[in-house]
Amino acid sequence: MFWLLACATPEPAAALPDPATVPLEGACPAASRYGGFEVSVAEGYSTVSGSVADGVVPTSVPTEVATDGECRLLRRENPYCDPGCESGETCDLDGTCVPYPTNLDVGTVTLEGLAESLSLTATPPSNTYFDTDVPHPVYAADATIELVAPGFTLHGVGPEALSTDDLDWVVGDGALAVTWDAPTGLGRSTVELRLTVDQHGATPLSVVCDFADDGAGEVSEGLIDGLLDAGVTGWPNGTLTRFTADSVEGDSCVDLLVTRPVLATVTVSGHTPCDSFDDCPAGQFCDLVLETCL
Repeated sequence: MFWLLACATPEPAAALPDPATVPLEGACPAASRYGGFEVSVAEGYSTVSGSVADGVVPTSVPTEVATDGECRLLRRENPYCDPGCESGETCDLDGTCVPYPTNLDVGTVTLEGLAESLSLTATPPSNTYFDTDVPHPVYAADATIELVAPGFTLHGVGPEALSTDDLDWVVGDGALAVTWDAPTGLGRSTVELRLTVDQHGATPLSVVCDFADDGAGEVSEGLIDGLLDAGVTGWPNGTLTRFTADSVEGDSCVDLLVTRPVLATVTVSGHTPCDSFDDCPAGQFCDLVLETCL
């Protein structure tokens, strides 16, 4: 039986740990991440969500194509099984059919340190945990957040709002440099950059960076070239997310992310995305499947 289900529900701690010193073990590796929870403050709304499965979905484990500094070029795999897999199965990365992981009811999950305490139960039949009707912002900067579930406890520290005037990214003219205001408080956070430019490719690549939260980061020209060489289709996406992460490993890994994401506007040099022919320059037409002017 899945290890999380073997323990009785513990009582939440009366006093929360010091946010300056509470251990944070980072996020789970993709290959062993059975699930996790996220407490997010976005522009205009906050959410709390999570799920824990009895395995890892093979396509959630990317292949690292290249790395440079704090950034990685990742490829999402698209495994093929012949004969095809039966209902309730999925194709593994080695081309064999395996049981599709099932979300589990891991019991009542409580969160303390938020704007108000939360107690979440799994929602059938998907056994997901969520609450979108929470105060906004759902946490304060530098507040300790504690998640208690049967068999494990996780912590986070509320990140400060991410402030930047640098959210218009032009990709394809060398390295991509980004800047933001460094935190003024405890500064226990990391800043993640995510960039995708091939929304309709069979095996699209993405750039993922985990920058030290010191106000500046850069994606090298080599990684940008590798991303573009794999194909550009559709509307490019970019995000900067200030976050903290904690995890616990047993027979599997489960994590807690406390996040503040912001969206970037991404322009790829020489590429015009489109939803209609009116989006394209004179002499080009819109390939509606690829959402690309040709």
